[in-house]
Amino acid sequence: MLPGAGRAPNLTRTREPCSIPGMGSQKGIAALAGSAVALALGLSASPAAAQDSRFGQRDELILSVERIFGFQNQKFDDDGGSYEATGFHPLYWAGLGLFSVSSSGLSFGALLGATRFEYDLGGSDEEVSATVLQLRPRIGYGGTEKEGRFGYWVRVGPGALFAFSEDDSQQAFSVGGEGYVVLFPAPHVGILVGPHADFHLAGSGDGDPYYRTYGLTAGIMGEFY
Repeated sequence: MLPGAGRAPNLTRTREPCSIPGMGSQKGIAALAGSAVALALGLSASPAAAQDSRFGQRDELILSVERIFGFQNQKFDDDGGSYEATGFHPLYWAGLGLFSVSSSGLSFGALLGATRFEYDLGGSDEEVSATVLQLRPRIGYGGTEKEGRFGYWVRVGPGALFAFSEDDSQQAFSVGGEGYVVLFPAPHVGILVGPHADFHLAGSGDGDPYYRTYGLTAGIMGEFY
């Protein structure tokens, strides 16, 4: 159960609508993706930008907006109840990434996300609100084929989910990764397509929380160097 929901019925049994504003909204994610594209395209127009090397063959920074669209499963449960969601948009969003990529193809960085929940479970006077933060450090390896039209990017690392409310807090820890095919429709702009997964390792805090997710996803990245 999410923090603050200890006295509420099992989330899987309620049909009341819930409002999920903030970072989890499609508008917020679309705005972030648009910013990454605009910045990357601006760099591609710069005469100082090197054209003789590609992703995975030069030192650069990558800004990514991931899990914009896809099909995935997410499960969260604890001693008080559980829910499992499957669909095209993640309930808990954690797809803003910043990575350093070396000319050897190695990459280091992390993905960060935040979601704010406010919902009424119905049948009670209690409205539940919670903030969920996710951090997923990643180490990876990537490269580009000779023509520079597509590449690959494989990453692995730990993950942590932190849920807070006025009454309690929970933490769930995982290990996972992403395996992307990278398509390059324009210089310094890549479209990420591929599977992702985070598998539960341990939980702490109120209710022994459990978190797991897996699926197929699409995102976008911009190269800066």
